Amino acid sequence: MISMAFWFGLRSSFSVFFVALLDQFHWGRAEAAGVQSLSMLAFMSTAPFIGILVDRIGPKKVVLPGIILMGIGLLLCTQIQTLTHFYIFFGLIVGVGVTSLSIAPFTVILTHWFERYRGAANGLAGMGTGIGVLCFVPFIQYLISFHGWRFAFFIFALSIFIIPFPLNAFSLSISLKIWASSQMVISPVIPKIRVPRVLRRVKTFNLTWFRKIGH
Repeated sequence: MISMAFWFGLRSSFSVFFVALLDQFHWGRAEAAGVQSLSMLAFMSTAPFIGILVDRIGPKKVVLPGIILMGIGLLLCTQIQTLTHFYIFFGLIVGVGVTSLSIAPFTVILTHWFERYRGAANGLAGMGTGIGVLCFVPFIQYLISFHGWRFAFFIFALSIFIIPFPLNAFSLSISLKIWASSQMVISPVIPKIRVPRVLRRVKTFNLTWFRKIGH
C-alpha cells in the first residue's frame, strides 16, 4: 500500500512540479509536457521486464535497486537547469525507477505472499493509489509554495530513502523463505481412495456368484 502510494503520488505530483518549472524557466507547455509522456513510455517499456526479473531473481534484487534509482533521479531533479535535464532526470531516470514501486512487481509479490484472500490483499494495495493522490499532491504544493520546487524534489527524494526503501528491504527479507517455498516443485501425491463398505460388499457378492456359476 505504501509503495503504491509513492508510485501514484509521484505520478499525480507531476502537474504541481510542472507549473512551478514553467513559471521559472518559461518553457512551452507542449514541449515540457512531453516529460510526462517519456516517463509513461519508460514505465510501459520497463514494466514487463520488471515482472520477468521478479520471477527469475526474486523481488528484493529488483525492487530495492529501482527505489534507489528513483531516489537518485529525484535528487538530480533538484539540479534542473534546462529542459533536457528535465527529460533525462524525471522522464527517464525517475520514470524507470518508479516502476519498481508500481503494480508491475507487487502483483507478482502478493500472489506469492497470499494463498488466501489474494483479492483482499490486492484491494488493500490498490488503496495506496488514492492515498498517494490525497497526501502527496497537497504536500508537494505546500513545499513548493513556501520553499520552492528544488526543496520539494529534495524532500520527495529523502522520503523515498526513509520510508519505502527500508520498509521494502525489511518485508522482502522476511518473505524470502515464503518466496523460495513457493518456487519449489512439489511432486504430486496420489491420495488413497477408500472404497465404501457397500461397494465392497457388492464386489464380494459378484465374485462369489461368478465362482458358484463356474463350479
